[in-house]
Parts: sequence; C-alpha cells; structure tokens
Amino acid sequence: MKTIDYYNQYADQFLQATLYVDMESLYQPFLAELPDSARILDLGCGSGRDTLAFKNKGYQVDATDYSEVLVERATQLT
Repeated sequence: MKTIDYYNQYADQFLQATLYVDMESLYQPFLAELPDSARILDLGCGSGRDTLAFKNKGYQVDATDYSEVLVERATQLT
C-alpha cells in the first residue's frame, strides 16, 4: 500500500489519534522566532490541528496535505 493510500483510507483514525495531542511546548520555540505578522506554511497539515492552533494565535496560515481526505478533514476543522 502506498503511503498516500494509507492516509486516504485511514484518515479518520489518523485524525482521532493526532487531533488532541497537546503540541503547545513545541509551538512556543517555533513561534518565538517569528514576527507577530508572520504567515505560516503548514505542509503536511494532516488533521489541521497545528493550522488551527496557529490561526487561533493570530497567524495567517496556508495549509495543504498530499492526502485529499485529510485536506477535507482539515478544512472542516479550520
């Protein structure tokens, strides 16, 4: 099975396993290096968890993923 096929087939399971993981301790060192008006590119956005967190902090975020199904889920979330 190709990786893309895996993520398309198991998108909902991937979303449930990753969506609620607390990533705040990893966000802070990254965001500390950015100006307040930074625009973030979230490549491989998966569930949209990080995209949503950055948007909620006031950043403009462009997000995409290779998995069409995950893009749909991330779009619903964000």
